[in-house]
Amino acid sequence: MRSYKRQSSLSPLDIENAHIVEIIRWEYSAVEAYKKLMAGISEDPHLFRLRQFYLNHQDNLQYWKKEGEIAGSFETASVTVWAKAVEYFIGVTTLIGDKTALKSILKGEEYALTKYQNQLDSDLLTPLQKSTIRKSLIPRQKRHIDAIEKLISEKQGGSHGSIPSD
Repeated sequence: MRSYKRQSSLSPLDIENAHIVEIIRWEYSAVEAYKKLMAGISEDPHLFRLRQFYLNHQDNLQYWKKEGEIAGSFETASVTVWAKAVEYFIGVTTLIGDKTALKSILKGEEYALTKYQNQLDSDLLTPLQKSTIRKSLIPRQKRHIDAIEKLISEKQGGSHGSIPSD
């Protein structure tokens, strides 16, 4: 039986699924970051691609909520505070410029890729969850990273090749 130190902001279900709650936090933050980024660059010709990435992260969030058997809207104090911090950060970088905001999103995507790769070694995830990470989520993260790098390059006046789709 797993034992986790009980924290006041976590329900017993959250504690039992602490490893999944962590993943939910990343995905929730990604959803909020993309939402804020899209609002700040509504005239960008590649907005459709960013919207696609936003929807991918919404799908990931729903998958992990279901895997953790967390019904309804997942709202704990820690997730809400984290999401607000991400929203603020993306808002500030959007004011500085689209390229800076995209670089911030890129760092988040790279962070998530590393975290998903690390989850493959976790004893707390099921073989099916690891398979989903390996076959779907990691390749998706890599496509997001490639596409965002190309968007950044375009904004720097670099290559204008096609942006990979997901």
